[in-house]
Amino acid sequence: MTLRDPMSLRAHPIRTTRAATLSAALLVGLLLATGCASPPPPKPPPAPAPEPAADPDPPIGTTPTKSSRGQIVAVDTNDASYQKGEALERAAQRYGEEVEELFAQNQAAINQCYLKELKKNPSLGGQIIVQLLVLPGGKLEGEPVFASNTLNNAKVERCIAGILTQMSYPEPYNDEYAEIERLLRFGAF
Repeated sequence: MTLRDPMSLRAHPIRTTRAATLSAALLVGLLLATGCASPPPPKPPPAPAPEPAADPDPPIGTTPTKSSRGQIVAVDTNDASYQKGEALERAAQRYGEEVEELFAQNQAAINQCYLKELKKNPSLGGQIIVQLLVLPGGKLEGEPVFASNTLNNAKVERCIAGILTQMSYPEPYNDEYAEIERLLRFGAF
């Protein structure tokens, strides 16, 4: 039996380096091939729930509306209380338009109240919220109320109150009374 040189049992350093490089390359290739380089694709979203069966059309003369549960229900538009409510709503809208027109017709006179005092006080400016109560027949109940007033000029207020009192208001739509609240602005803001 011959003894070998202990140095001959060791692997050659170049072969070791080549083997290590080859092993590392194989490992990286395996990792890439198995998909470790990217996360898995996301799962598809669940299919939407099927639509509920359509309800039959509401009867003629009804208006579909949404109930609190989201189902379609029908309101009988031939019902007297429904028609009265709609009529009152239309009348209230018309009344508001008539009041707007009335104030537009009298805007120049209201502005004159302010312009007279502006000549005496060039820094005069502000706003007034006027509240009025109109009785049946279009008569004003009492004096106008200045609910909010940043103008703070008694002469302008008296002049405006006089004009508002003399105006001919439209008949209230509900045969009772009408409350009117109007913002009047004067000067630059």
